[in-house]
Amino acid sequence: MRITNIAIRRRLTVYVLIALIVVAGMGSYISLPRESFPEVKIPLILVYTIYGGVSPEDIETLLTRPIETELKAISGIKEIRSTSSEGISVIEVEFNPEVDLDTAIQKVREKVDLAKPELPQEAEDSRIQDVDVSQFPFLVVSLSGQVGLAQLKEIADDLKDELEAIPGVNRVKVIGGREREVHVYADPRRLSFYELSLVDLVTAVSQDNLTVPGGEIDMGGLKYLVRLPAEVERPAEIETWLVSFSGSKTKRRALVSTARPRSP
Repeated sequence: MRITNIAIRRRLTVYVLIALIVVAGMGSYISLPRESFPEVKIPLILVYTIYGGVSPEDIETLLTRPIETELKAISGIKEIRSTSSEGISVIEVEFNPEVDLDTAIQKVREKVDLAKPELPQEAEDSRIQDVDVSQFPFLVVSLSGQVGLAQLKEIADDLKDELEAIPGVNRVKVIGGREREVHVYADPRRLSFYELSLVDLVTAVSQDNLTVPGGEIDMGGLKYLVRLPAEVERPAEIETWLVSFSGSKTKRRALVSTARPRSP
């Protein structure tokens, strides 16, 4: 009660102290750094390893266990969880909150490299990534309409460019739709007649469908970039390509029976 009596007798001093506290609080609030989308680091690292055509039991034996054995030697791990599915192994490594995430990723990468000699050679290299909240989409736009899938995909691509131009948008990704493809059908009899293999045909198609940079040309103090555009614009162009023997400079006419656009 003594403090209360002193406060009642010195009312002016109490009012001044309250005013100082309010001003100091407002100043601290104004100077406090704030972010609309603060960076949130989750101490969780994912290890993906793909081995196509293998059963979950074999994935567990061939991929998951050898990698887990090496990862258990890392300090600061809170929990290790794994999922072995058909053709893929997913290992979740959760660290304690005080562990530096960049250092943890480096340690995980080193341990996965140590386990690599024990993994099958046919398996793909393991992918290591952390959980980045900023990469999660905060807006999902769905498109539908009485048009074909190809035209709907073109509209989505145009909308993607417009959304990426908005200030503050980090990345826009189009999911779904169908990409147009060109299926090339080879004539086996003509391949045999010209003593060509299917690899020769595949190589010709892949090499001729490229835009090759040609360097620079200096003209009057100006530099011009030169490139040789050779990408396919019409499927009929493929029928005019030349195919060469493997290891030979001899050219033969392209052995293409049909080339027409298809949807996958």
